[in-house]
Order: sequence, then structure tokens, then C-alpha cells
Amino acid sequence: MKHLFKFILLFLILNGLSMKAQYQNANWYFGEGAGINFNSITPTVLNDGQTSEQFVATASVSDIQGNLIFYTDGRSVFDMNHNLMQNGDNSILCSQGKQSVVIVPIPNVNKYYIFTENADNSDQSTHYYFSIVDMDVNSGLGSVVLLNQSLLNVPFMDSNTGEYFYCAYFHNMTASVANDGETYWLIIKPYHKFYAFHITENIMNPFPPYVESTYGNFNYDCNVYDPNSTSGCSTDGVSSLKVSSNGNKIATTFNQYGCLSSAGALLYDFDNSTGIISNEDYVGSSLNAVQYFSVDFSANSQYLYCVGNDPMSSRELVIDRYYIPSGSNTPETIYITNGQNDQVSYSLQRALDGKLYIGNSNQSFLSCILNPNDVDDVVFQNNFVDLGNNISGNFLPQLIPYFEQDCPYNVFVYNNFVGGDDVTIEASNKVFATNTINYGANVIFNGGNSVVLGEFFKVENDSFLEIHTTGCSILPPEHRKLTSTDSSSKLVANSFDNDFIQLYPNPNSGLLNYDVKTDALISISIIDYKSGIVVKEIPNIENKGVLDLTSLNSGLFYIKIIVNRDIYTRKIVIK
Repeated sequence: MKHLFKFILLFLILNGLSMKAQYQNANWYFGEGAGINFNSITPTVLNDGQTSEQFVATASVSDIQGNLIFYTDGRSVFDMNHNLMQNGDNSILCSQGKQSVVIVPIPNVNKYYIFTENADNSDQSTHYYFSIVDMDVNSGLGSVVLLNQSLLNVPFMDSNTGEYFYCAYFHNMTASVANDGETYWLIIKPYHKFYAFHITENIMNPFPPYVESTYGNFNYDCNVYDPNSTSGCSTDGVSSLKVSSNGNKIATTFNQYGCLSSAGALLYDFDNSTGIISNEDYVGSSLNAVQYFSVDFSANSQYLYCVGNDPMSSRELVIDRYYIPSGSNTPETIYITNGQNDQVSYSLQRALDGKLYIGNSNQSFLSCILNPNDVDDVVFQNNFVDLGNNISGNFLPQLIPYFEQDCPYNVFVYNNFVGGDDVTIEASNKVFATNTINYGANVIFNGGNSVVLGEFFKVENDSFLEIHTTGCSILPPEHRKLTSTDSSSKLVANSFDNDFIQLYPNPNSGLLNYDVKTDALISISIIDYKSGIVVKEIPNIENKGVLDLTSLNSGLFYIKIIVNRDIYTRKIVIK
């Protein structure tokens, strides 16, 4: 029996399987004027952002259709028109840090918390504040109606141990949906502790008591910093704190120049019903002297990705990943740059398309891990998103936690389905899919206007996919089907719509005819099937013609065709 997605949502949450992303995180603004929109399967660069510093954290929020609501650099708040919000002109207290600002919706009202961190040398403490934005005022443009209310003060010196922690300047915050699907957790990490604040629809000032979790199984001697000493190691202040998409794990990094033996990542269990964090595990690079600057989880919560470099030598970009179910504390290295890299800090952030994006200081592009869920052949692409004249900076924006909708406007599907899965996924507008349907799974995609399958989408091993364009409704008997025929078949992106795109002959000897039923200009990319590398790009061409691929070696390729911001992918063979 096929169950509608809204009826199996509780099952998915309880079993740690987050299948879809919604559009509250569709717009990113960060760095020096940089921005990206994820309303399509291909990210679109934005040039209207008002953020102006590379080394300041940012956060933004959109509605469920991906329309921008507001964003902040932790100090000022900008409305949907990119003007300073009422009462939002450089009025919020916030210091420099990778995750020093977080936006969290207040449940069941059109209001938002902005949580910030501000280190204060005058009293040797880090102060945490909350402000409130009300979107029902100022003609829907919003106003900061409550400003810099005290949430928590953390002294630089640990009162229990007497240790002075320089890294108190660089505490991190993040947020997650609670297991009830109706409330949130705000999570703060200073030195040996976590503080979890439960956020409900009740706006309280002061906040109710936090849940405290103390950890420290690993040797943190290098974290200790003597303010009166000029020797020894010090923290670099670029650690990160992330929650897995299933809400069950938390990871953080810690790094100290001169103390590489204790640099790495830490992984914890997170009970999102109680806020308790426990069971610390150390994850260290399989290479020598590698610092992790940022971490994030794959969308299926199976892998922890860590990015960093070797600050003592060439500062090469290193990407490691740790397979969480294995229990091993040594990750596999999946990428190392060749040659010198002058940058010393990286930011890693999962987007709603399931990809992992990497930002860096003084760079006008974002790199990307294209298929982080995959077991094998993970593809990394440098300079994946060209930001033009804008600069990424060290900090990609904090994403907000979000609740699932019964009938969302758009849905991204990036987790794989296997035998025994019998699932329907619906959206009132579009379903975007980049996953694999394998080993006899039965899946229905139902988009109100269209279903778009990305370049990594596959149906394999006697699996079954139905495509509908009726939106969230009772499915009609007339529909198209895409079914794999045997264990070696791989049917890829939009094979169900053969009338829309025609490619022939296939296989070919280097000359390929194409005919796309559209009046718009199209863009075509040829991608090597095995490596995922783009080997040929042809932007803005007519919808019908002949492609000259004679310069390419024989083999299997993807052809990616972009039509009105939608992507269609086919396999082609060059003999």
C-alpha cells in the first residue's frame, strides 16, 4: 500500500530519515555582497545583498515558497527589499565568530528570534542575547521589537577548574527541530559544556532554564590559554557546530595552532526530546597535522564531512569524511588540493539541495561536494558557483531549522530509497530529486507543475518510479512510469519525457543531434560519467542543432540541458 508522504512523516522522523528540504533556507546572504538562491535545482547567484564583511557570521530566513523574509549580519537586520529593517540599524550586539548569530522561528506566530553572541573583555565574559523580529508590523517588512535581551553569560574562566579559555571568544551556536515536530532547541557550546534552550511558542523573558551537558573524555590540555603568557598554543577561533539532519547527532571542531596533536572533530549523541548531549567520540584525520575548520553532515545523516588544511606546511585543502555507523574514529580522505593554498579557513554548509558547499576567505566562488550521500565516487568540484565580483569570506550563513509541511510548495529529495520503501512525495509546485531508487523500491513523485530529476538521479535494480504533475491530490490513473529493467540498467533524469528532449543518434561518433521543445535559449553541459567533471559547456544556444563532440574520448557521459532554470539529464555514449 502506498502512503502519502504526510502520513509517513512521523515514521521518517522516528527512524532518522530526513527525505526532503523546504525553502526557508532558499536564500543565502554572506561575505562581501555574496548571495545564492536555491529555488531551482541549479543555484542562482544573487547580487543584491547588503552584507559587507568576510569575517562576520550571517543568517537569513525565507518563507516556505523560498521568498526572502529578512537576513542579518548579527549587527544589522535587512528586510526583504534589502533595506535596513525598522530598529535594525547596527543595533544588535554580536562579535566576530563563525556561528555567532542564529535565526529561529517562534512557533505558531509570525515572529523570529535572533540569537547573538558578544565577547566582552571588560568583564571577561561572553554574553548571549536574543532579539525579536515581528513580521506583522511595518506593512509586512518587519521590525526589531525587542533588542539585546540577556540569555546567558559565560565567563572566560571556568569556575570549576580555574582554567582560562581563550576560545570563549569563539563559542558557537546552532539550532535544531525538537522531536515533537513543533518546537526547537537552541544549542550553545562553550569549552567543556553544551547549553540547550527549549524554544516554544511562549515568548518568555527571561528564558526558562537551560539543559546543561558536560563532556570532556578527550584530552583538552591544548585548549587552555594563559593570558599572561606569550608562549604555547592558542585557538584559531574558527570551530563549527552542526546538528545532523535527523536531529540525532552533533559535531564540532576544535583547533589550536602549535597543538595539532589535539586538533580534530568531536561527535556526540543528541537527544532531541530532552536536549541532553552525550557520548563523545573523537574523529581525527588519517593524515598528519591536519586542522579541521568546519564540519557538516550529509543529508542522509550517515556521513560527517570535515574540511581543513595543514597550517604548518602547504595549507592544502583537505576533505575527510567519517562513516558514522562504522564506529571508527579515522575518516577517509576524499580530496586534497595540489600545491600551495594561501587560505587558512574554510566554511562547510549543507544546502537544501543536499550538496555541501565550501566557502573561503578572499575567494569569489564556492566549491562543492556534489553527492555527499553516495557510498562511492564522491565528486568534489572546485569553483562550483562563481560569485562574480562578490567575496565568499570565511563564514557561510547559519541555516534555520524548519518544520515539515503537509503539502510543501517545493520539495528537494536527496536521500536514497531501497527495497521495502513504498513512498509518495508531493509538492504543490515542483519536486526536485537527486537521489537513487534501488533494490525494488516503489516511489511516486507528484509535483503540481513539474518533477525535475538531477544529474545524479538513478533508478536501478528492478525499482519503480511513477511521475505525476497533479500536486497534493488523489493520484489519477493516467500517469507515466519509469522502471528499471535489470540489474545493469541505470535510467537517468527525465527519461519519462522523451517527447520534450530528443537526442540522436545515441550512441554516436561525436556528432549528436538535439531537439528541445521550447522557445527559450538553452544551455548544455557534457559531464564525464565516472568523474563528474564537466568536460564541455555550451551556454545560451538555440533549442535545436548538432553538437560537435569529436574532441572527446569515447565513453559514457551525462548531457545536462538547462531550460528555464530546470535541469534535464540524459546519458549519451560516444563511440
